[in-house]
Amino acid sequence: QSTDAPRINFSNVTIAEEVKLKKDENGNFIAFNEEESKAAKLKASVFGTKSNRSILGTIEDDDGIESVVVLCCKDSVWDNTKESNYTKLLDVSVEGKTTYNLKADLPQEEGTYLIKIIVKDKVKETEYSTTTIEPFLVAVDDGAPVLEITTPTGVFRNGNFKVEGKINDSTA
Repeated sequence: QSTDAPRINFSNVTIAEEVKLKKDENGNFIAFNEEESKAAKLKASVFGTKSNRSILGTIEDDDGIESVVVLCCKDSVWDNTKESNYTKLLDVSVEGKTTYNLKADLPQEEGTYLIKIIVKDKVKETEYSTTTIEPFLVAVDDGAPVLEITTPTGVFRNGNFKVEGKINDSTA
């Protein structure tokens, strides 16, 4: 590895700039304003409530990995910038292995969540011995609504026509 810091490679998460919490001039995190929240929700990785509910990836460090912590905070929590408002999804000692397969199960409740990941290597002697993925937004959803079109029937239509149907979100 080219640096001394542990590396995290996600297999099912994309962390766009819009989903990261910003910092103020003192280095403190700033909660999303309404506009930023809307933009973040459009770019957030989406997970299911029943399946596809885990953040997956691989963590590597040539010095050996000491620990992996994954923290989670409901996005609607009033002060989601304080670490004390986060719960641990994962807190594991890796015992010096150079590779660790990350699997952190997200809450089953629908909503948006801020995730923070902290990985420490065994050396602990340098400023690079800890990798922190600062809070980023993910979404948990039970699936898209089901649309049943009742009219028109058939495959092809010419000109203008009216579409009628039912939308059901409870079966998703």
